[in-house]
Amino acid sequence: MSQDVEAPVGFLENTTGKPLTHRLPDGSGVLLQPGASLRYKNPFPTNQRNITLSGKARFNVARNPAPFTVSAGKTNTTALGTVFEITSVPGKATTVLLISGKVKVQAGNEKDIILRPGELLRYDASLHSVQVSRPAPPARKSPALAAVPSLKEIIPATAIIHFDNTPLTTLFRQLESRQNLHVLYDPALLRDRYFTGSFNSGKESLDNFLQTIAVLNNLQIRRSGDSLLISP
Repeated sequence: MSQDVEAPVGFLENTTGKPLTHRLPDGSGVLLQPGASLRYKNPFPTNQRNITLSGKARFNVARNPAPFTVSAGKTNTTALGTVFEITSVPGKATTVLLISGKVKVQAGNEKDIILRPGELLRYDASLHSVQVSRPAPPARKSPALAAVPSLKEIIPATAIIHFDNTPLTTLFRQLESRQNLHVLYDPALLRDRYFTGSFNSGKESLDNFLQTIAVLNNLQIRRSGDSLLISP
């Protein structure tokens, strides 16, 4: 009689001083911050994708019928096809930030909580408290009476740009006009490549956002001044 062989445990720790990109066995992308570590079975079992996280990491989950669950501290975050970020440091509250899609978070003994894009869950295990902060609505501005506003006044540089299954060619054209960049790439390289998520230049650097794009699409993005070079 044959017996199932236990999958070996994969371990990854970022001992560098900068974010580390990694691709999990199912094709999901991870942006692992310095000092953070992951544990998971490699390969994943057919019916589950379980990961243990210590530190901070952003996940872009590959579509797969098997639930994708990240355990961090005393929280379990489950997603199917989404982008989210978790920070879990011993002695501090665990946070889950949903960037796009949908996640279910089970924190301590609390009931499951469903997050919407842009929401941040904070769980303090010592106080057994859960807080969910929602994005603030944009402030209203009075219309100008005389001068016609410029494009930058209509869409400030710190505004959030949302992408919903947006072709990368379109995404880079938007960044060119918004960030005064010149993007160089082979159109064939970006064919059939898309991105779902948001870029908030007030909270995230452009370089970090570009790193996320690179790891999720298996690309190399090199920046030199105001120019970006996209390569395989």
